[in-house]
Amino acid sequence: MNDIAAKHPNKTRQLSTRLHAWLKETDAKIPVADKRFNPEKKKKQIARAKTKELEGREKYYRDVQKPDWKPKNNWWGSGVAKD
Repeated sequence: MNDIAAKHPNKTRQLSTRLHAWLKETDAKIPVADKRFNPEKKKKQIARAKTKELEGREKYYRDVQKPDWKPKNNWWGSGVAKD
């Protein structure tokens, strides 16, 4: 790894000082991790959503290929034009 900070400690301190001064001057809010966040739970949630979405799409495409398939009257949310 190429650690430039270690090669230039004076510049690193100078930039760090400027950064911290700017953060204080602008009253910047530093994000903090949400203690309630559970990465495993999120991973499962995403997997379930993908599975349900895929199942829904597969069902839709199966239905569309049936000879008697007809789109709903508001297919894709579109309405009937009234001239």
